[in-house]
Amino acid sequence: MTIQNEAHQKLVKAILKTFGCDSRIFIWPNNTGTAYRGKALLKFGLKGSPDIIGMTRAGIFIGIEVKTGKAVLGKQQKVFREKSELFRAHYLVARCVDDVAVFLNETCTQ
Repeated sequence: MTIQNEAHQKLVKAILKTFGCDSRIFIWPNNTGTAYRGKALLKFGLKGSPDIIGMTRAGIFIGIEVKTGKAVLGKQQKVFREKSELFRAHYLVARCVDDVAVFLNETCTQ
């Protein structure tokens, strides 16, 4: 695992730990990728979907894409963000836990 990947996973975990019990939202990790089961290659998750997904108490979808360092959204991530916004979902690119706090204060009500 690279240093960038370690920082990414650490931030995902910090966001989930900090906001996992927040009464305004219900969130969970959204893992995507590939893995082998024996000789079979399995693909899981929707490519481009955010690292953390969930919903508000009002039932509005939340997508939180975590980025660290100089990382930017990839093409499929941009498409997912655009579709989410088209459907009035809440979507955030988070670079720190505080980004999520500000986002929730602006988009969610108790």
